[in-house]
Amino acid sequence: ADDEAAKWRAATKPVEEAWIRGVKERGLDGQKIVDDVRAAVAKHMAA
Repeated sequence: ADDEAAKWRAATKPVEEAWIRGVKERGLDGQKIVDDVRAAVAKHMAA
């Protein structure tokens, strides 16, 4: 499962980075948004 997750992260990284740049151009902290969403998902997956 970890290998599969790592493959997906690698495959989607360019899209994520482009999204973060686009959001930053609009004056928002895209990296913080991504980090917050990841934290929320991790919290709910652990529950």
